Amino acid sequence: MEKFSKNRPGLRSKTAGKIKILAFALFFVTLCASGRISYAEGNSVPKWEDFCPDEFLNAKVLTRDEYCAKFPSLLPPLNSTIKEYNGFVTYWQERKEHFYEYLKACEALPANAKGVCYSKLEESQYAENKKWNDSEKARIKKEKDNTNRLKTGEFRRLNNTMQPFGMMY
Repeated sequence: MEKFSKNRPGLRSKTAGKIKILAFALFFVTLCASGRISYAEGNSVPKWEDFCPDEFLNAKVLTRDEYCAKFPSLLPPLNSTIKEYNGFVTYWQERKEHFYEYLKACEALPANAKGVCYSKLEESQYAENKKWNDSEKARIKKEKDNTNRLKTGEFRRLNNTMQPFGMMY
């Protein structure tokens, strides 16, 4: 009777280990099933609109006048602002070209390989979007830091260094 006792050492640890493995397997299967859309079944072809921000879907490189017409403001835009915007537009246009080249290559494959190719295309686009978002966050943080630096003491420091010159007239 002692053989089936609940107090037997090691019985609980073996059962608990099996339960943990079963729970992990169930979690893993659930995680895989709830992942992003899989194109292996041939449900649909990836669309550029799913990866590109709306403001750059049909954007084009703008001249100063076109920029002012598209983004009206009380103050005229800086040349660096227009250059930055046009750099973003160029980036997304190049990504769009690469996307459609990859998509064209996928469509040339046999039917059983298209799903895998579409999934690889999707993965690469998500990775590119992550890099874009990370660089945008870093750029915005840098702009914010520069603004804060100027607000907190740069002007005072510049003013103090200019005082010895006094009045120039």
